[in-house]
Amino acid sequence: MSFNLDVVCVQILPVHLRPEETMEKALKMIADIQNADVLVLPEMAFTGYSFRDRQEISRLLEEPNDQYPTFRWCSEQATRLMAYVFCGYPEKFGDHAYNSMMVVSPNGQLVQNCRKTFLFEMDKTWAEEGDGFKCADIEIRGRRLKVGLGICMDINPYEFKADFELFELSTFWKTNNVDICVFCTNWTSSSDNDTPQELLRYWLMRLYPLLKSNKKTYFIAADRIGSERGTNYSGTSCVIQLSNSYKILKTLGKSEESILAYKIKHS
Repeated sequence: MSFNLDVVCVQILPVHLRPEETMEKALKMIADIQNADVLVLPEMAFTGYSFRDRQEISRLLEEPNDQYPTFRWCSEQATRLMAYVFCGYPEKFGDHAYNSMMVVSPNGQLVQNCRKTFLFEMDKTWAEEGDGFKCADIEIRGRRLKVGLGICMDINPYEFKADFELFELSTFWKTNNVDICVFCTNWTSSSDNDTPQELLRYWLMRLYPLLKSNKKTYFIAADRIGSERGTNYSGTSCVIQLSNSYKILKTLGKSEESILAYKIKHS
C-alpha cells in the first residue's frame, strides 16, 4: 500500500494558564499552511503543563466537544486544512480529570479521545490514569490508516519501574499493526546540556519493537519548548521512519518555536 501524507507539527512555547493567547499564537504559526493531512500539536498544547493541584487547573479542564475552546479550535483548523488534528488538552469527565489527546476529523468531528495512561510526577497533582493505550482509524484520499496514539510518559516504562524491555507502548502499536504513531509530548529536559540527538536516541530505544518489524511505520512527535516554573522542555519535534532500522526524516531544534512540515512518501 503506497500513500503520501502531508504532516505538520506545531512546536510552541505555550502561555502558561492563558490558553486563548496560546491558541492565537498557534493560529498565527499555521496561518500560511493551506492544506495538510495531519496536524499535530503537543501535549497540553494551549494551557502549559505545570499545575500545583486540581484546583489550579480546574477552570481549564474541558470536554472534547464544541462547547469548549480547544475542540472548537481543532475543529475549525481541521475543516480549513481538510486535515486530522491531534491535540493534547486537560480533560474533565464528570468528577474525573485526565491528561488527554483529542483526534478531530477533516469534517470537524471527534474521531478518538485518548487519555494518558502512564502518568509523570507532574501529572499526578491533578490527573488520573487513563484507561489504556488507544488507536484511531483515519482515511487519507481513500487509504485507510491505523494511527497509534501516545502521550509523553506513555512511551516510558510504567512508573519508571517496569522492565525496560517490555516496551509497553510500542509493543501495543506493533500488535495493532499501526501505520503511523502520533506522539504528543511535553518532554522535560534534566540539563541545559541535553541535546536533541540524545532525546532522539532515547525515543528510538523505546520504539525497539517497531525497529524490529518488517513493516514500515512512521513516528510523528510534537513537543513544546521553553521553561515553565523551573522546568525546561526539550523541543525536538520530529518525523522518523521505522522498519528494521530508522531514518530521521525531519526534526526541529531544542528551542526552535516553529512548525515542522514534511511530506511522507510511503511505498
